[in-house]
This record gives sequence, C-alpha cells and structure tokens, in this order.
Amino acid sequence: MKVIQITSDYLPDPLWGMGWHVALLREILIAKGVRVSVATAFKSKGSHENIITTDLADDTELLSSGKYEIFNDFRKFVAWQERLADKVVQRNEHFDVAHVHNWMSWLTAKKLARTGVVNKVLVTFHFLQRQYEKMIENPIPSFHKEIIEIETEAMRSADGVVLLSDSQLRLVEAEYGKEFLNKTRVIPHSVNFDTKSYGEIQKLKDANTYIDIVYVGRIEKDKGIEEALKAYSKLGSGNHRFSVVGDGPILERLRAEFCDRNVVFWGYQSRKQIESILSAAHIFCMPSTSENLPLSVLEAMFFGVVPIFTQGETVPNIFTDQIHGFTVKLNRVGNVFSVDDDSLFNALALLANNAGLRKKMSKAAYTYAVSNYSKEAMTKEILGFYSDVLAINSLGPIIA
Repeated sequence: MKVIQITSDYLPDPLWGMGWHVALLREILIAKGVRVSVATAFKSKGSHENIITTDLADDTELLSSGKYEIFNDFRKFVAWQERLADKVVQRNEHFDVAHVHNWMSWLTAKKLARTGVVNKVLVTFHFLQRQYEKMIENPIPSFHKEIIEIETEAMRSADGVVLLSDSQLRLVEAEYGKEFLNKTRVIPHSVNFDTKSYGEIQKLKDANTYIDIVYVGRIEKDKGIEEALKAYSKLGSGNHRFSVVGDGPILERLRAEFCDRNVVFWGYQSRKQIESILSAAHIFCMPSTSENLPLSVLEAMFFGVVPIFTQGETVPNIFTDQIHGFTVKLNRVGNVFSVDDDSLFNALALLANNAGLRKKMSKAAYTYAVSNYSKEAMTKEILGFYSDVLAINSLGPIIA
C-alpha cells in the first residue's frame, strides 16, 4: 500500500498536535510495511525521506511569517494548497490513499484526485470549524463560512472521514447531517511516548519534594490555562508548584500576571523534557472549553498524572470521573462555554490536599491510558480503514 499524508503543520516544531500526530502516523505505518510520503510546507524539507514540499518562495509569498499561525490571508492559503498539489504531481507518482489532515489540506487532495495521482481520499478532522462557534475566540473569524463550506465538501466527497472523539461525532451529526456518518469512524490518536512501568513512575513522583501541578499545551484562552492559574492561586501556601509548559499568544501576559515563585513558565519544551516533567508530576490541570481529543491529557495519564479536565457537549468523554481523574462542568451563556470556577478549585484543592486519593487515581489513570490509547490500537484501526476505503468502487463527487 502506498499512502501520502498531506498536512500544513509538520516537523520540525509543529504548531499544533496535528503535526506531531502525522509524524507518529508515518512512523508506525512504515513499521507495518506501508510506503509513506508526506506533502507539506517548505520548513519541513529534509526532515526525512519521501517528503514533498512547496518552495521557500511559495511559502514566503503565501503563508504567514507569524509565530502562532500558518496563514493570515485566506485566499493566499488556498493558492498555497494548489501549489503543494502541483509539487506532488511533478513527482510523477501514484498513491493508493491520500490521507488529508484537516480542511487546511483538502484542496490539495482534491486537485490530486482530479489529476489521477491518488486513488482514494481519507480526511481526518483534528478540529472542526463549527467548534469555534462555541469557543471564546474564533481564530479565523473572517472566513468562517468559507471554511465550513470546505469542510462540508470534504465530508461529502471524501471516501472516508476520521473523527477523534464522541463529542466531534455528535457535532457532525447535529451540524452537518447524518448522511456523512456511514463513512465516518472515530479513531482516537495514540499517545506518542514509550511505556514506563508504573513502579518506575511512582518512584519519581515520591522523590519529588513538591506536589507538582502541571499544564502542557498551547497557551491560549480556550485551553483554560488562565482559569487554572487563578484556581491555583486560591490554594494559598503549601508544598505545591504549578508548572506551565508550552508557548502561545497569551504566555507573556500570564507570566507577568502570575509571577509567584511557585509558578514556573517553562515555555516550549522538547518531547524528552515533557516526559521528564510528567513523570514526576502529580496533577494535570487543563479546563479547556472545546476539544476533539485532548492528547496532552492522555499523555499525562500515561505517566500516572491525575487529570482535571472538563465535562460538557464541546469536549469528549475520555475517562471516568472520580475514578481516573476529575471533570469540572462547563457553564453555557448563549452559545459560548466557560469553565465553572468553583468546580475547578474544588477538584484542584481536593487532589492537592489528599495524598492517598492522588496515588489511587494515579494508578487508575495510568492503567486506563496504557490500555486504551496505545500506538498498536490506533495502527490497527487506521490500516483497517485504509483497506475499507480502498474497497470502495468509486471516488465520487470529488472528481466531478
């Protein structure tokens, strides 16, 4: 089987978890004997073999130079997707499956299908544009309608659609229609870390002189990091510390506002350093208002860190409340959701002040994550879906 992964976000230093996921997917598919190429932006040129990129001149002209965005001009970004398709066509190769990652690569795959370069097209929606309607901020408000149209076309025309969670599936059914569900599968991402024994992890936590509370992710409003820090500040004095790992548009403001000696802003960190931080941490706090599959929460559980996450229609159910961790409710005002501050503080205080409960839930979280979010489970599901997609007789409307 020959597969091309198409993504606007990739190595090195991806902007989102999507880029890391594509890198992992490539790695595990190759291990299973699949021939994999990746089509992406120029910054990834030379990352590995069989990578197809646009030219530096293309990206300079059409993509954003901003640190926290891929594009800032929608029409130019559409043109960039066309340029990427041209680069793939020039390779004079044929692919059994084009695996598209988000709407941001759909137009590339659409052109490849029309030119006969790919046989079947499968799209993974890491995040749907309609989810922004329920968030505090929409990062692409100017072209919201156009992006929804692209997503709808992708769902209608692709041979297969991958969603990441039950909440995303409910949204697709409610907002886009049930007719798409028969070619849709929910396949969660896997955790991209090697498994440690729980005994090894517990020794590191016991050796930590702090009760370590940690957040790993983008530093932006809808991730709930500001609410988490405010809840932490109410804990008062104690042998605890809050570590904030990640980069994003509100990092410097939060760094200035929460300048407590027990709040550590690590900024962007390597995967190795994140592994080290999580291995010794006790509580993971991410009260996000909208997620498909919060991989950082699952990664924390993979290292026995007890999660505090949210519960509501804009986030998935990823663990059992009060068994593997705590979920805090989301309040709804109109069509926008926000975390319940009292519920968040109560969960944080309970875990911070109860060592026995932390240890019990730590083991439960670890066992659940290792059992349900492994690389092996994801690989089996993805390869099975590829095979099913290839069995479809015709590509359908995409080549019309």
